[in-house]
Amino acid sequence: MQNENSLVQFLYDYPWSSSSVLETIFGPRFEKLAKTKETRSVLIPGVGTCWGVKQEKLSSLPGVRRREQAKIHLINNYGRDTLWMGGSPGPWGSDLLARVGQQRKFWIRVWVDNEGVGVEALPFLRPVPARFAPNVADLILTTSVARAELIKRQLKSCWKRGSKNALIHYSQKDGYLRFGNSRSQASTGSGGRPLEAQEVTKLLAAQRWKRLENIRHE
Repeated sequence: MQNENSLVQFLYDYPWSSSSVLETIFGPRFEKLAKTKETRSVLIPGVGTCWGVKQEKLSSLPGVRRREQAKIHLINNYGRDTLWMGGSPGPWGSDLLARVGQQRKFWIRVWVDNEGVGVEALPFLRPVPARFAPNVADLILTTSVARAELIKRQLKSCWKRGSKNALIHYSQKDGYLRFGNSRSQASTGSGGRPLEAQEVTKLLAAQRWKRLENIRHE
């Protein structure tokens, strides 16, 4: 661990990152950092060559397409440096987690909806922890305006309590819908405690080692 380079560290937090994402982060010669004794690559249809650390299990491949969409969206809208504070998959089941903001830092949980299941079955509709932090927001990436509007209606139905905020992006027209109930929550004085960087980093580290645990040989 002491001699690992920055690309290896990035792959610990963002397993199976595509060549296009790594080139954006590290430049066109990123493969020189991807030493064979430390990394491995696989070809994923529809995504291309993806890279992980040597001990990364193939069982972590599901969800790569969603996670790559999440990374690309963050890079395009918040800058590549955003990915240095966060991880994929993020805590609490999200596809990706990142810390953004200049004056007030806040965390974004990114979810990608490929419209393959009914809206009522989407994972982010489940109630979040009661103490969920006031500096955490959800970013939901979907395709059509109609789907975004349906998601917003479902959020309104499911997120009736607590301080929760979501931004729904629809790619067909590159637009956003906003959902938030934090104003009513603030009036009750029962908001949660802000999540600090150290706390989230600890959660990410625990999740990373659990993912890399050598349960079976692949």
